Parts: sequence; C-alpha cells; structure tokens
Amino acid sequence: MVLAPAKLNLFLKVFKKSGEYHNIYSLVCFIDIFDEIEIMPADDISVSSELNLGKSDLVYKAVCLLKQISGCRLGADVSIKKRIPIGSGMGGASSDAAMTLRKLDKLWRLNLSKNRLMKIALMCGSDLPLFFEDSSLLLVSGIGEKIKPVNLSSTLYFVIVYPGVQISATSAYSWYDLLTTGKTTTIKHLPAAIDFETIAEIVQNDLQGPVASRSLAVKEALEVLSGKAKEGVVFMTGSGSSVVGMFKNEERRNKCYEEIKFQKSWRCFKARSIRLSEELLKR
Repeated sequence: MVLAPAKLNLFLKVFKKSGEYHNIYSLVCFIDIFDEIEIMPADDISVSSELNLGKSDLVYKAVCLLKQISGCRLGADVSIKKRIPIGSGMGGASSDAAMTLRKLDKLWRLNLSKNRLMKIALMCGSDLPLFFEDSSLLLVSGIGEKIKPVNLSSTLYFVIVYPGVQISATSAYSWYDLLTTGKTTTIKHLPAAIDFETIAEIVQNDLQGPVASRSLAVKEALEVLSGKAKEGVVFMTGSGSSVVGMFKNEERRNKCYEEIKFQKSWRCFKARSIRLSEELLKR
C-alpha cells in the first residue's frame, strides 16, 4: 500500500500567468491525512476509486504518460481509497498521481532520476512535482516546477474544516483574475529554519478573498473557525474550499477541534505536519 499525503498552502502568492498557468510563490506543508493506494501488476492500465472518473482520472493520465515515455510494456491495476476531501485545496488528486508515479518507477524497475520523474509529473499538473521532495516544508515558485526544501524547526498542528463544497482551481484563479489587479505583496526573506511564529506573520492566500466572495460556505467556515481558533491562525488552503486553523501545540489544536467538530455538516480533521519520505512507499 502507498500512502498519498495531503498538503496545505501556508501562504500562497499569485502572480501573472506563464502560458496556461499562473506563477505562484507558496509555502507548502505535508500533513498526516492520506489517501490509500493499492497497485497490483496487470496486463493493462486501470484506475478505480469512488470518483469513477475512468480515463479522465489524473492518476490514469499520469500512469499512461509514464508508460509512454519510458517505453515500459507492463501494466498496473491502481485502486484508490479516498480520505482527502475532493475539491478541498488539499492536493488529493495530485498526491495520488505523484505517489503512484513514484511507486511505479520502483515496481516497473524504470530507475528514472528524480528530475526525470518530476518533469513527467509536471506534464500532468503543476502541483505534482512537490510530492517528489522528501521534506516537511517546501517553497514552491514558478508554475510549480521550482521547489526548495525548507527546514521546519517544530511540528505544526492543524484543525481543517471542509465545508462540503468543491472549488476547482480553474474557478478560483478565474475569480482571482476578475477581482484583483494581479498585484500581490511580497514575502520577506525567510530564515533557514522556520517555526510557527515565522509562518504566523506571513500567512496570506491571494485566492482566499475571491473564493470567499463567491462561496458562502467558505466565507462562513472562515468566520466560524476564526471565532474558535483564538490561539491559532486561520486561512484557506490552496484554491479552497478547506479552511485551516494552525496552532503551535497539540493542546490548543485539540481544544479548537472539540469546539468546532459538530458545527453544521462540515467535515473536520485534526492533523499535524509530517516529513514526506520514502517510508510512504514501503508499506
């Protein structure tokens, strides 16, 4: 079994487009919420999950592209158990595709370099390459292809609220284009080791305003969580719709979670930062 971790954007700055994609500058953290992937040898390629997307599934596209580029004649039967909410801004689809590519490189004995795999991943989507770095925190820039591991000096704790609506990245960025000038504030130089206080000072998601203005569910989740997370920092992750409370310690996180977990019909999660490592591929 392969574990595909969720990610959070602790800050997300958006700049002008490079072709199809916007340029971004983002600090990404991996967390201990996982999709579970089973991969079995097969003559052909098949991908199954509760989504039933068939050949439009990002994992299917990634596996087919890997097979085409590598010239491998083997197949794979990929089965995905979803734990990461769909359309939540937590990178579930990208993580599934990237971790499947990493595992198939081993199962098919392709022995491709990390850079080669990352280039194949980028052809599938701008979020995929970051799942090839073994780190807790990553600075991501360009359209997602420029990645720099950053040292996280202490564990971060999170309450995550998924308000039950799916927000596509395409919609979020188009709303951003309509509602902003494209200008964004810059982030000061980050220290070599980052802690809660450092991140708390720079938390900002340029997509949060545009998405909250179009989605009442996201706006309400931000307001409710902000009222409960008095000792934390609240922000939207990625293109939404998940809203996050970030805390310095587990006790404060747990207190907030207990106060918000039964709010409405939202799905609420407790999570902590983790290091993405090869151990996820050995299960």
